[in-house]
Order: sequence, then C-alpha cells, then structure tokens
Amino acid sequence: MKDTIQTAIILVIVILVAFIVVTTKGEDKLNIKFDFNFKTEETFSYDLATSEYNGEYKLAGKDRYIMFGRNPDGTYRAYFIFLTASVKNITLRLDNLTLESDNTLKFTNLSGTALKIKLNGSSLIVMEDGELSLGDNAIEGEYYIQKPINKFSLSEFEIFNTRSVG
Repeated sequence: MKDTIQTAIILVIVILVAFIVVTTKGEDKLNIKFDFNFKTEETFSYDLATSEYNGEYKLAGKDRYIMFGRNPDGTYRAYFIFLTASVKNITLRLDNLTLESDNTLKFTNLSGTALKIKLNGSSLIVMEDGELSLGDNAIEGEYYIQKPINKFSLSEFEIFNTRSVG
C-alpha cells in the first residue's frame, strides 16, 4: 500500500511538471553554442633595444624558427618556435642571456643539456656547449635570418617559404 501511494505521488508530480513545461513554452529558442576550437597560440609584445642580431631566423629545410632580440637591459631573448599545420608552438623560451666575449650565449635546455648560440652575422648557430654534452637535435643547427625585427610579437611573426638574407 505504501509503494502504491509513493508511485501515485510521483506520477502526479511528473504530470504536473509536464503540464507546466508544455503550457509555459515561449517563442525563444535556446541557442547554446559550444566552441571546441581552443586557441593554443600565445600573445605577447616586447619592445627590443637596437641590435644587429634582432630578427626572425629559420632553420634551413625545417619548420623551426627563432625569434631573437636584445632586451632593453642589454641581455638577449630567444623564442624557439616549431610550426605545425600553421600553428606556432613555442618550444623553448630563453631570457636574460648574456653575450660573452666570443659572441656566444650559453644556456641549458629543459633536459639539462648545455648548449650555446653563436652569433654569426646573418645567422645564429645553435650547438652543444662542451665536449661531454649530448646536444639537442630538436633545436640544433644554423638558423638564417628571414627578417629584422624591432619588437617581439608572435602576432607579427611571419612564415617565409624561401631563404632571404638581409
């Protein structure tokens, strides 16, 4: 008997809710839009101090780039960018690099590998630093200048199909 009363009460509540929903239906449509396209690109904008090395550099034959420039405090900044399906992924950020007397900037990557950037006129050479270093094939090589820059901004980063030395 108790189960029958509970079932009857639930049935009355369901009928009452259904009646309210049907009679209060308006003309407005529920427009819910879901955006599953997540933006993975970063935005930043830094002014650079004047330097002959400020520029966008490309690794010959690969979709790897470096945005390189001099900070206002005299140190250097480098962003290693890997291009995949026209999405710019920053794989390594370096800041506050100090220029040494032999025109190199030394750093250690995330896996603890000692590397250096050799400033060489219109190119940057990324190589291992020291005889015992294992290197980093993902970023090592000679990067050629694509265009000079005076501002660090990923939105102004251009992708060049040909090598141009300027």
